[in-house]
Amino acid sequence: MTSQAPGLSRPVIVKHWGGHTVIDGVDVSLVDTDLPPFDNGAELILLLESHKDGKYRISQDVAGALGVEAGRIATSVSHALRAKRYTGLTVAQFESEVRRLRP
Repeated sequence: MTSQAPGLSRPVIVKHWGGHTVIDGVDVSLVDTDLPPFDNGAELILLLESHKDGKYRISQDVAGALGVEAGRIATSVSHALRAKRYTGLTVAQFESEVRRLRP
């Protein structure tokens, strides 16, 4: 997490569909098969779009969620990643690509 000014940074909280509950004594689970749950503390790159309600959402549905392992883009945490060419890039290389593509 980075900050433009010294001091405390606010954590980023990501919510997504799915979970487990009990309804009238019956266990109920919902899993988004396109975007499996994130592990707490997992290193991720999330490509987000801002919306009029002031919230951010993962861009292009689930394609904007990338896993990071040992400083490199890992196999996507989503099954919908179309741009497989990013797998294996370092985070710095990925950032450079994104900046290059940005209008």
